Amino acid sequence: MENLKVLVIDDNQLQLAILEGTLAKLFPGATLLAAQTGQEGLEAAALHDPDVVLLDILMPGMNGYAVCRRLKNSGRMRDIPVLFLTAFDAGSPSHVKALQAGAEGFLCKPHDPQELRTEILALARMKATRVRNRQLREELGEEMEEHHRAEHALIKNSMLNQSPCWL
Repeated sequence: MENLKVLVIDDNQLQLAILEGTLAKLFPGATLLAAQTGQEGLEAAALHDPDVVLLDILMPGMNGYAVCRRLKNSGRMRDIPVLFLTAFDAGSPSHVKALQAGAEGFLCKPHDPQELRTEILALARMKATRVRNRQLREELGEEMEEHHRAEHALIKNSMLNQSPCWL
């Protein structure tokens, strides 16, 4: 995928470095962004509008669930898919909590690089579709408003041009 932007939010510097190395191999030429706190991650997401956010659950201050909820409750950032990467297994309550927070996916560490690649590509396509659909809805809404204004003007003009009916 061209111009792919991936934001990784993880408080563990070693995990960030490993993941950045993996992503650089999987997606040469992609823009890789990193944040070590939830707040830094939210700021980076707002500034750079990534295609996918890879998010750890356990972080000091603001955990991954809170970060995900804030992303999903934000206007433009709600379209950014979130993939949790965590040491918890997929059958744990953490998996359910991640999905309830609004995440689109969940992978356990250590992750299979090809599975990670497939998930990221699918989520990046999901974001592109969401953005395109939102733009189409906005355009349609603008066209509908213009249509209503023109219709209202026609009705008003036709009423002004009619002679009054006197009995």
